[in-house]
Amino acid sequence: MVENYFANNVVKFSFAPESDHHNNYKFAVLVPHTFIDKTGSTTETYETYSYSFTQNSKKADPPYFLQTYMSLEFSPVTMVITMENKPLAKFIISLCAIVGGVFVVFGILNSTVQSFKKNIRDD
Repeated sequence: MVENYFANNVVKFSFAPESDHHNNYKFAVLVPHTFIDKTGSTTETYETYSYSFTQNSKKADPPYFLQTYMSLEFSPVTMVITMENKPLAKFIISLCAIVGGVFVVFGILNSTVQSFKKNIRDD
């Protein structure tokens, strides 16, 4: 499934000049990815690549000598993405932390507004 996603999303990469008297510069960067799925009863591993293409053009000097430069770069770093199930206890602790943080922030805002009201009434 993951491999088909990257294989079917091909970017249009034209080598034809965009206009007359311009040099073309094409750059492609490939980054290897390793997806590790630990959510099921077995661990599944997928090896794939992500890519990015960029292209630029610059006015040719002299205009009769047109060139196309191409650069293909393989990234030396592999991105490892692991998907795991989160235990219910960790989820509940995170949820309590979020709710507690919301109460603290609203308590600080409430006390600030109350102190401003008190200062305005005293004046």
